[in-house]
Amino acid sequence: YDKRPWGAKLKEEVPQTIGMYNVRGDGNPRHNLPGEIMLNPIWASFFGLAIFYLLLRIKDERSWLVFTWWQISLLAGYFSIEAPQAYRTIGAIPAVLIGVGLVLERGLVSFRRAWGGDGVLAGSGLLVFLPAVGGFYEIKTYFVDQPKHPGVWAEFSASEYAMGKQLKELQKDGPTHGLAKADWSDSYTFRFMTYPERNYEYFDVARHVPLREFTPGTRYL
Repeated sequence: YDKRPWGAKLKEEVPQTIGMYNVRGDGNPRHNLPGEIMLNPIWASFFGLAIFYLLLRIKDERSWLVFTWWQISLLAGYFSIEAPQAYRTIGAIPAVLIGVGLVLERGLVSFRRAWGGDGVLAGSGLLVFLPAVGGFYEIKTYFVDQPKHPGVWAEFSASEYAMGKQLKELQKDGPTHGLAKADWSDSYTFRFMTYPERNYEYFDVARHVPLREFTPGTRYL
């Protein structure tokens, strides 16, 4: 539907794809907390340094390999009409982490040369600090921020969850016969929320219209 030349579109997609780590991330709730950068702020700053480091030392085989790996993995994002696109560029994750590791390695070497044993101790403390902070940030994002975000909630089977939860709660007060939507027949969310009870069947117009009481004394949802 975009009638612009492919070069003009590519010129727009490239900076958006590269910037998803430090500027603005994927807006798709299935891939990311919408709009948030793909790395936690501390790792994002180190990756920003890593980009310059890789370019400055591009003749080094490790830097060249990581930078090439990263760029090849981003090609699917460059040619996407939905940039930034985290899912299509998922192969870049190892390259990003290795790039950060190369920067940290250079920092540890500098610490050791400048401070000797104290530098090694300081560097080790930094290596412990970064995963700890990063892990806390990611756990908070996944278990706190994403479940509360309305976009994420709506994207991941909100209706199946709500209906399954209601049917489960009604089971406590007596038998409740549920007529679920037919397109939920393979919904893991609905099946999980009603487990272990299976006191429901899938709605069928031919069988259930007009609605009638199948079992005396049983409520219907």
